Amino acid sequence: MSVWKPTSVENEPSTRMVRYVIYRAYFDETKEEYSDHIVGYCYEGRVSSKIVEWDSEKRLATTRSGRKYHLTEGGVGVNMDALDVWGHWKYNNNVIEAIDVTEEYVKDDVNDSDF
Repeated sequence: MSVWKPTSVENEPSTRMVRYVIYRAYFDETKEEYSDHIVGYCYEGRVSSKIVEWDSEKRLATTRSGRKYHLTEGGVGVNMDALDVWGHWKYNNNVIEAIDVTEEYVKDDVNDSDF
């Protein structure tokens, strides 16, 4: 599978993410250095940059790049293209561990049947 950078933030300042999971990536063994990322589908499998702001009422994440991701209601779940990109992203960014923290963001949308 080919992996490429997404469209620039200037050309795509916001997008709607469907079939997503939010992962916390740890970069050191002490787990003191970490960041949260949306891994999902928006016309292609994608991994967001670090989430820096979260509006739970609007389901709106703003990332370090400045892009805004609107998370669709009922959209929690796995997308295989996104998981492929996530695997590359983790390798390229020296992630030592990643855990699913989706429920911390969208508590009302997560249930066992989605995974």
